Amino acid sequence: MKWRGRTIICVVFVALGVLTPVFAFAYEAAPRAQTIQPTFVTEKSIQVNGLVNPNEMPDTYQWFEWGIVGQSATYETRRERLWGGNWQMSTNAAITGLAPGMQYFFRQVAENGRGRDVGQTGYVTTKPLPLATTPVALATTNEAVFVGEDSAMLRGYVSPHGNTETQVWFEWGVTTKLENDTSHRGFGGNSGSVEVRLDRLMPGTLYYFRVAAENSAGRTYGTMRVLLTRGTQVVAAPVVFEQPKDQYVPDPTPSSYEATSRTTTTSGEVGAPAALGAQANGLPVIRGPGDFFSYLFGGKKRDDTSTSADTDENTTDEEVQLASAAASDSTGDFWGMLSGKKLVEVVVEKIGEKNAVAHTPVEYRIAYAYRKDAPATDGRLKIVLPPEVVYIGDNTNNELLIENGSGQSRTYVLPLGKLEKGETRSLSILGMVTAGASELPNARVRLEYTDGNGTHVVPADDGVLSSAEENVASTGGTAGKLLPSSLLGWIIYICSVIVAILGIRKLKEYYARKKELLAMADDENEQLRSSEFFPESHEVTPVVSA
Repeated sequence: MKWRGRTIICVVFVALGVLTPVFAFAYEAAPRAQTIQPTFVTEKSIQVNGLVNPNEMPDTYQWFEWGIVGQSATYETRRERLWGGNWQMSTNAAITGLAPGMQYFFRQVAENGRGRDVGQTGYVTTKPLPLATTPVALATTNEAVFVGEDSAMLRGYVSPHGNTETQVWFEWGVTTKLENDTSHRGFGGNSGSVEVRLDRLMPGTLYYFRVAAENSAGRTYGTMRVLLTRGTQVVAAPVVFEQPKDQYVPDPTPSSYEATSRTTTTSGEVGAPAALGAQANGLPVIRGPGDFFSYLFGGKKRDDTSTSADTDENTTDEEVQLASAAASDSTGDFWGMLSGKKLVEVVVEKIGEKNAVAHTPVEYRIAYAYRKDAPATDGRLKIVLPPEVVYIGDNTNNELLIENGSGQSRTYVLPLGKLEKGETRSLSILGMVTAGASELPNARVRLEYTDGNGTHVVPADDGVLSSAEENVASTGGTAGKLLPSSLLGWIIYICSVIVAILGIRKLKEYYARKKELLAMADDENEQLRSSEFFPESHEVTPVVSA
């Protein structure tokens, strides 16, 4: 019992001897820093780790120093306070924005009022970038050739980027679901054309097709195209027409903008207010000076009848306000109005057989040219196909969007964004006439843009873009080729006519006066001749003597 008590007393004294210096004198010591292995090493980031003992100093801060091996520059992470303690505390920091496959150094640093301690330097190498993925094959669908009544040759172009495992085939059918596939065949690693012949087709039938390519990186498709076999269709096949993707297109005009204060013109000229009553498939018809001269001298007028009654439901209040603002503009491009030159020109040309019957294909080629010095923003083309034409496709690579409408009566919009001087663009829309017509129906197109003078609306004319030398407002007809096409030209023309009339009158007066003078001269000469041949006789009175 005595020995047990002595043992306990010895143990207590030993413990006090060991622990007393730790707790009694720890606050006098500087911190202890230790660097340990990093974790979460990636191509562009690492997490550095360490251990710090503050030694009961509440003003202890810890951070990491790091840099690229072989360079003198040293960086620091954010400093953090540890608030005292007498044990090793785990620390870490994430370092991002590093270069792949690069070697970096790092070390733990701790500091308080009693001093600083730096841990040993560690080294880490970021992971290299993964190997480049196998590129997908690029597929392009070309137009079909050798189209007959029951056969056609499909064509395409494929770029496999050296992947020898690429497989190529065509998908085709009478609807956009493309119900049939041609046989899959290896294409090799080189780029080139691919052709497949289709047989046993139906005469007078519309077919859809596209080329497809697939390799280990994935499958790609070319643009969907159409072909119409020759001959007369025997059995009517159901056709589902592809429409552009539905997407909301916001109007470039701010919602807080008042329509009464907007400055809107048509191609820079003053629009005619009398033309506002007509609506064309949801687009207000706005006329410029060129239309006025065309109307006077036999030019082809715009067909804006028979469309206002059945399209009012597709015309929004915003479009009506836009048309009102366009017609009420009193400034416009004054020099353009005088000279007849079109700084902004939009045209639409229809390609197809004149006597259109059912299933007759028609192509609308639309183009615009922006020639103003000042750039414009929020440019977009609005296109309305006639109800007799069903949309089939276009060459805008899915840029053409649906703005409003349903069924066949839809307004399509092509966002253009910023317009700069000299910018031109053309596009084609392919359609099919659903019923017989005496001629191909017209499509309605207009260009909208905003510049420093406000929002402008430019309706399209029929034909093609004019060159720089021919860039004048059209008058149409035979008389349009002889008569002026601009206001300035008409002023000069009328002045020339007045001067000509006055000159003719003066010339007639001159010749009449000259004729009169000649007649008077002839009379005087005749009198002189008579006096020479017949001299005057003097009568003598005889003298009678008384």
